[in-house]
Amino acid sequence: MSKSLGNITSPQEVCDQYGADILRLWVVGTDYTEDQRIGPEILKHQAEAYRRLRNTLRYLLGSLSGFTAAEKVEAGQLPELERWVLHRLAELDATFRQAVDDFDFHKIATELHNFCAVDLSAFYFDIRKDAIYCDAPKTPRRGAARTVMAEVFSFLTAWLAPITCFTAEEAWLLRPKDVPDGMADSVHLRLYPTIPAGWLDPALGEKEDDEGRHQRQRSDRIHQAEPRGIEKALRILQCGDRVSVDAPDFGAQVIKFDFCHLRSVINDTP
Repeated sequence: MSKSLGNITSPQEVCDQYGADILRLWVVGTDYTEDQRIGPEILKHQAEAYRRLRNTLRYLLGSLSGFTAAEKVEAGQLPELERWVLHRLAELDATFRQAVDDFDFHKIATELHNFCAVDLSAFYFDIRKDAIYCDAPKTPRRGAARTVMAEVFSFLTAWLAPITCFTAEEAWLLRPKDVPDGMADSVHLRLYPTIPAGWLDPALGEKEDDEGRHQRQRSDRIHQAEPRGIEKALRILQCGDRVSVDAPDFGAQVIKFDFCHLRSVINDTP
């Protein structure tokens, strides 16, 4: 790219096509210790990364609709999976604070994208979507999931505010007022939230990282088998078989059963 040759990429053209936040994300995501590169393919890649961040915020806002302080669950009473998410927030907070001191903004952009794409979308959101969509509003599992999602939303918007400033502000203006630090009128009037000391749990982090890899592998297998699974489901629906159960307490047992596990077994069946 050379000004004398006229093959430059105009910042205004980037803003007109993609928006200012895409340009800011490219600046932050560029390793300034090497030569700077920009072009249509690079900007398209940044637009995809931005879409992942924006979709994460959108999912959190949808899951937190109507969230109130009465739902909050104390950290010590949270399930292991939720405590792992808090542990990841503690790890990222330490990483980002050090990166800011070192002016290593490229690391912040990379870690934020990986957190949203891998830890949240491919792992935590995938596991807890049934609790959010299907559990009764006052069930402990749903309350724990929404408590942690409120914390994630608070931290993500604070971390994204200096990078994708318009998107972070747009998401913050749509927040439930009872999310942590929710009384701030603007996301740009906030600082990085403070991590409670009890959130960091290296032993739990190592354990859940192993389980997360298995979960992502299982999800990949499910997506690959989806066409076959749809065919099998249609055949089952068309067969018209009926099953009778002679058990007085069958209804009570069904109510107690966690159908999330049944879905996993069906999806994993060849």
